[in-house]
Amino acid sequence: MKLEFVEFYAGDVRRNSPKPPESFNTNITLTDAFVEKDALSLNFEYTVNYSPGNSGMHLTGKAVFAGKEAKKAHAEWEKKKTIGGKMGEYIVNALYYHSALNAIPLSSMFGLVPPVVLPEVKFSKKKA
Repeated sequence: MKLEFVEFYAGDVRRNSPKPPESFNTNITLTDAFVEKDALSLNFEYTVNYSPGNSGMHLTGKAVFAGKEAKKAHAEWEKKKTIGGKMGEYIVNALYYHSALNAIPLSSMFGLVPPVVLPEVKFSKKKA
């Protein structure tokens, strides 16, 4: 399957403490799924919980994935309310990617840490 588009239609950001948060947790929840021909439409929620201070962000959106696996993914959703395997990994990673990118400017506006974990580069010492 291929991601066709992601759109957001609701959001809420709250900073409940003057102290900057020290950590955050993110989550993607699929809330509904529809299939039409070879297109799978997914409604989802992206949440970020910051601590300490009980601040957070909540985005609600829709994504459409196209491909021959759409009906299979929808059948799995109808049965288990989840989509597993490589297909599920692709879907969740695509949603995390788009959600985190859109959350960065929102977090900045409210003085919150951007909800993205950047890789840490370490150089190893060569043996002489």
